[in-house]
Amino acid sequence: MTHSSESILGVRRSDGSVDIASLARTLGVTEDDLAYSVGLSGQETPDIQCRLNVLVELFERVMPWSGDIQKAYDWYCSQPIAGFGDTTAQDLLKEGRASAVHAYLDRIADGGYA
Repeated sequence: MTHSSESILGVRRSDGSVDIASLARTLGVTEDDLAYSVGLSGQETPDIQCRLNVLVELFERVMPWSGDIQKAYDWYCSQPIAGFGDTTAQDLLKEGRASAVHAYLDRIADGGYA
């Protein structure tokens, strides 16, 4: 999946990177909490940008059926995914398994089962 320079959340900078402060404000969390939620420290690094880009992409995919950004974040943090041993999307992203979450969302979008 390619990283779009546009975001329905309005948290991307002109260079396509995610504005950590803006995303944290949107979610109502601290920047450190946001970094932790993707499995990294709060320092802005290429790794955190990569994971934040994935997180924004996940939110954009989940928001149409979750209702809003806060519900998408709640799903990401706390909804167990049975097909992954009741692991959450957050756990999978922290493990570097974002492609598994995308594959799961693809199955759901195609009418498959979780």
